[in-house]
Amino acid sequence: MKRFIVITILAIILHGCATPYQQEKGGNGYSETRLNDNTFNVVFKGSSNTDRDRVADFVLLRSAELTLEHGYRYFAIIDTRDDTKYVTRTTPITHNTHGSDVETAYGNSFHESTLYTGLNVRVDVSPILTYTITCFDEELDSVFNYNAMFIYRNIREKYGITLKS
Repeated sequence: MKRFIVITILAIILHGCATPYQQEKGGNGYSETRLNDNTFNVVFKGSSNTDRDRVADFVLLRSAELTLEHGYRYFAIIDTRDDTKYVTRTTPITHNTHGSDVETAYGNSFHESTLYTGLNVRVDVSPILTYTITCFDEELDSVFNYNAMFIYRNIREKYGITLKS
């Protein structure tokens, strides 16, 4: 039971370090570039504590917001790009050799123990997704499209994000 509690607390702490839904600051968050009247590049950059599913939800949420902010009701993703960063961190593991003379009833003996050197390798993964979206007023049959209001409400509810004022 103790182990479960410790794992749960660690999961909550790590989840708390995930990139929040915010405009990009400190290198993490969303940004966008308008390409023409109804087309945008939408980017969400997560930290190494942010899982890819969360980043995918947040780039989708920002796409829905842009669609609504510009007076459209639907959007389609016409291109995606995954620019996830992988940073390998290698740190040495130290070694110690410890020796001691031990006096026993049978005489002196020497005891030696060694902890050998190695490397600790960790890969930090920072997910970055870019969607190119096109916005429009009516749902199209020729392409898979998203209802912006539906996405906006559901993803905000999923993550407990309050509405913008």
